[in-house]
Amino acid sequence: MTLYLYIFMLFINSLFAFRKRHSKLLTIITLITILLFIGGAGPEYHSYNHSRDYINYEISYNNADFTGFFERPEIGYTLLMKVGNLINLDFFSFRMVITAICLLLIYQMVIKRYVYNSNYILLMYMMYPMIIDSEHFRNFIAMTVFLFSIRFLEKNLLKDKIKFLVLALIATSIHTAFIFYTPLIFVNVNDKNRLVKGIAIGTIFLTIVAFLNNNQVPFLQLILKFFDDEKVIRYLNSKTNFGFLIPVVLHLISIIIVAWSRKIVIRKNLKANMIDKSNYCIKDKKKIRVTDVEIINLIFWINIIGILFFPLFMMSITFYRLAKNLLILNFIVYSIASSKLKRGSVYKLIFNFMVIVSVIVWLISDLIITTSPERVLIPFFTQNLFFN
Repeated sequence: MTLYLYIFMLFINSLFAFRKRHSKLLTIITLITILLFIGGAGPEYHSYNHSRDYINYEISYNNADFTGFFERPEIGYTLLMKVGNLINLDFFSFRMVITAICLLLIYQMVIKRYVYNSNYILLMYMMYPMIIDSEHFRNFIAMTVFLFSIRFLEKNLLKDKIKFLVLALIATSIHTAFIFYTPLIFVNVNDKNRLVKGIAIGTIFLTIVAFLNNNQVPFLQLILKFFDDEKVIRYLNSKTNFGFLIPVVLHLISIIIVAWSRKIVIRKNLKANMIDKSNYCIKDKKKIRVTDVEIINLIFWINIIGILFFPLFMMSITFYRLAKNLLILNFIVYSIASSKLKRGSVYKLIFNFMVIVSVIVWLISDLIITTSPERVLIPFFTQNLFFN
């Protein structure tokens, strides 16, 4: 039943996704369905051959009362577990409640802030990120905090940069890998040419050094001492051969489509002579909303800075999540670009076809090639607690 419901929800969202406006009722139904998809994944198929992450999360949660705040670097996640234990939630209920809160925050604070058609974002999210987010619980929580923090990168103000860093550190306290998002603080520097040159030179240099150093990054021991966490140490000490090319290619595909979207929106705005020349925001229905061009520029440069993740991919393919976590932001860009194109036009059809293909490529690369389908993909559709 899970697969049939999944296909139906994709179909019904696709009927509204490529219009100017979304269906509020369908959006609510879809969010509830996503919650049940994610919440029902894991409990019925957890084993050491399948959802090992679910088992590890459950064990950690059940032992939270005996875990000190500073025994592990994820202090924020430890706090959440202790609160869950304090109000006598079992792990399944705890996971459902946290997932519901995260979905609501992503929708209210991120999707509604930037786009006019939520069904487009939810359609793309259901096609791939939803499935892997059902497995990566801590990453999903930290990603929610990170996505919320993006609003503080809209303006090049010191107070906003501090707010972004604080939220980035909160996300890091839930999942340590999020410390690598802190360079995004430079996304609004005035000299973009210097930024690009710095990213290119830094990435090429670190990649070459890592390649020559048996896929290890320089100053590794300092990084290990900073984290002082067994799981992170295992990630940083693990090495890939040429598997790192998969997330590299996937992120480059995202950059290409985001750049394509950027050109579409800029061209359409210039043609309509509707570019807002004020400093960052306009009023729309009594809300402060950044202009389409500005949010697309911001997300474009976030993806460009994401090139700095390439050396991390060489150390461990697990760090591909750093690029995957940008997908919802990229879906926002695609949605804005799609809304600018004439409905029913061949160009709009080609654009959205390429977007869908890119999401399918992510799905195949992550859940079929790098991860055995029997581990996550197949059980997700065949052993959901609510629908099977």
